[in-house]
Amino acid sequence: MHVKDASMWAYPWDLQDEGVAGAIQKMHTAGIGDVKVASIYHSGRFLLPHNPRRKIYFPQPGALYFNPERSWYDTAPIQPPIWSELTEQFWPEVRTELDVRGQTLTTWCLGLHNSQVGSTHPEVAVRNAFGDVLMTDLCAANPAVIDLLKCAVGDAAQVTGADRVLLESFEYMPFQHGYHHEVIGVPVAPSTSLLLTLCFCSWCSSSAKKKDIDVDGLREWVRGRVNHDLANPFAGAKSLDWDRFRSGYGGELGRYWDLRNQAVDYLLTTVVNAIRAVSSARIGVLDFGPIYGTPVDGTRWQSGLDLTHLADIADEVHPTFYLADPQANKESIDSYLAVLPQGLPVHPAVRAILPQVHNATALQETIAPLQGKVDGLSFYNYGFVGEPAFEWIGQVVTDFQTRQGV
Repeated sequence: MHVKDASMWAYPWDLQDEGVAGAIQKMHTAGIGDVKVASIYHSGRFLLPHNPRRKIYFPQPGALYFNPERSWYDTAPIQPPIWSELTEQFWPEVRTELDVRGQTLTTWCLGLHNSQVGSTHPEVAVRNAFGDVLMTDLCAANPAVIDLLKCAVGDAAQVTGADRVLLESFEYMPFQHGYHHEVIGVPVAPSTSLLLTLCFCSWCSSSAKKKDIDVDGLREWVRGRVNHDLANPFAGAKSLDWDRFRSGYGGELGRYWDLRNQAVDYLLTTVVNAIRAVSSARIGVLDFGPIYGTPVDGTRWQSGLDLTHLADIADEVHPTFYLADPQANKESIDSYLAVLPQGLPVHPAVRAILPQVHNATALQETIAPLQGKVDGLSFYNYGFVGEPAFEWIGQVVTDFQTRQGV
């Protein structure tokens, strides 16, 4: 694999704490040719095994890791915080150190997964059939969300001077994604999970009513289905059948589901166009579909992200192959590649950390099903990996063959 096809995620705090030059050199030594640095990110609680300054870090929720263009930021109704530790020289220094080593820069931007915006502006968050505000997830159909992401991501592309823009969570997030002390004490069937996260906010509801969808009746039907399923949680969850799912409430659920998916398509198109207007960077989209545990619906996952539409507007896709069980991971890879549109470059994301990887052999087993079938690899994540993992990654980069026959 060419070094240029090997990438690694990194956070600004890890680069600053360790020293930008030293951190980038460590990745360069491991054969990493592209570094994906977060410029918009969400919350977390992270253990940093090799960080010289601190060992546990709580990212500033929903922050921008760059100084935004004031012409939009100062007048925007939604203003995410700017990372309090950002230095003026951070992005120029990252750019310089990468250029010196012949590496490239990806600016890594989070979209709909934003608890800061969702909690301070609940009116733009997903609101389910029970009226629960899912403050971790913004609604793709809300104009204020679309405008925020269009401005912030386009700005990040310019400010960072990146060679690639990677869009993450420009899709609806699954029910079980992890939030602080998240407790889910009973089994939740795949279809129930989807119904629990189906958005009935004012924008989604009004759009559906314009299409003559019985939104009020559908909302009550969804509530009844969820209540029924949660009253019998140990009855045994069946695998998701998309035809059966879409037929719910006389087919109204399927029509409503299609509107939800169209909102994701429109959001992605709008944001990609905003990037294209100010930058010649490649555009990649992260796809969490392979880890959802539900089947693909044609070329679209439960998140609303459609590979066919993606192939028309973006330059490449970055699917997440994060399953810890080797056989399940292989099956996930095979099923994903089977529906991948021909010609769409694919750069899978693999973990170089627990629970998927605990030694060199585990990392090799993780990437073996991808050998000769993809265009590169992205390793997650610089700040989380233990020191020995850099050697494991270096060996994988040396041995791996992409589908171009490199």
